[in-house]
Amino acid sequence: MRASCAVCVPLVNPRIRFGVLCLTLAGDTRRLKDLMGWAVAFAEHATVATEQAELFVQLAEKNLELERATPEQSRRGAAFRSVW
Repeated sequence: MRASCAVCVPLVNPRIRFGVLCLTLAGDTRRLKDLMGWAVAFAEHATVATEQAELFVQLAEKNLELERATPEQSRRGAAFRSVW
């Protein structure tokens, strides 16, 4: 890998730990501060995106439950899906 240094940032949210982001820097280490900033920013965005995906899955599951409950709710579910 020949990296001069590495920055590792955990990917976590309040409910789950799901990985670690590691960025490496080869050569001049004067950009280490920039690398740390990028790693933290990317980890925060990745965590938010994962939380949003998790919420989307929960919404889809709840929508399926509603569709099964009554025919009227099934029509509403179809309308919601057409918006997505």
